[in-house]
Amino acid sequence: MKEEVKQLLMSTNREGMQNLIEALDKYLFFDLPASIKFHSNYDSGLIEHSMKVYKLFKEMIDKFSINNEKEVISQDSIIICSLLHDVCKANSYKKVGNCWIWNSSNPDGHSKLSLHRIKQFIILTQQEEEIIKYHMGFYGTTEFSSKGEYTLQELVNAYNNNNLAKLFYFCDDMSSQFLENTR
Repeated sequence: MKEEVKQLLMSTNREGMQNLIEALDKYLFFDLPASIKFHSNYDSGLIEHSMKVYKLFKEMIDKFSINNEKEVISQDSIIICSLLHDVCKANSYKKVGNCWIWNSSNPDGHSKLSLHRIKQFIILTQQEEEIIKYHMGFYGTTEFSSKGEYTLQELVNAYNNNNLAKLFYFCDDMSSQFLENTR
């Protein structure tokens, strides 16, 4: 699956993508679990999660004919948002024996950290930034968590103006809650 993800990312022909992939390799992104307590909490679970989100997001866009005159998303954007939305998790866990534990030296943050890391290597469209920024839905709000990154009102405004951001949140949440295993 690692090679498939790399090929999909390279297929976007986004300048700087090769350097981003090399950085992801360096920080074991392709080997990490998606979490250590919840969904896909095993070796390479993060890539498995990202691929499930990619396939589900692509399927839902096709199924609901989201690509219309008002809201259009390119295949490149589908790939980038789906496969890179959790780049914040790179270097966030370390393996001790057969177990993954939290790497306390990893910076705090989720959506904003993912955006920061991605933008060090490639340029994102405004649409891609919004989808990645709001992919945590209400879990990412300051009202839900002291570590929230945006207010509930900001989220509502974003979703009202960008149905694709809302759909992406649903796909990410659906994948983690219903399609993925916990070991």
